Amino acid sequence: MANVSNTISYSRLKNIFHLESVNTVKNYAEYLENSFLIFFVNQFSYSGSKRLLSPKKVYCIDIGLRNAVSFKFSADIGRAIENLVFIELKRRASSSDSTEIYYYHWKNKG
Repeated sequence: MANVSNTISYSRLKNIFHLESVNTVKNYAEYLENSFLIFFVNQFSYSGSKRLLSPKKVYCIDIGLRNAVSFKFSADIGRAIENLVFIELKRRASSSDSTEIYYYHWKNKG
């Protein structure tokens, strides 16, 4: 939960939590998403496989919940606002079954 509005991969979560397989992480992530506690967002790409393989951004339904369970005590206003914007987009998209929300990653050139 400390990684709200940050990118994360299932393999990295596997290592952080010392789990046996990535499938276990995916199952746990699905349980949390189905309970509407957190949401994973794919990176925008025209390639479906790139979308699925790229790191995901994680958002929390309630920033207060994140603050309560997180060991991170510094106030990161930018990530909190990004989380708030995502939740509003999710609320507006809830009336349409076909609306997908993605994040976009700019590659630094130079």
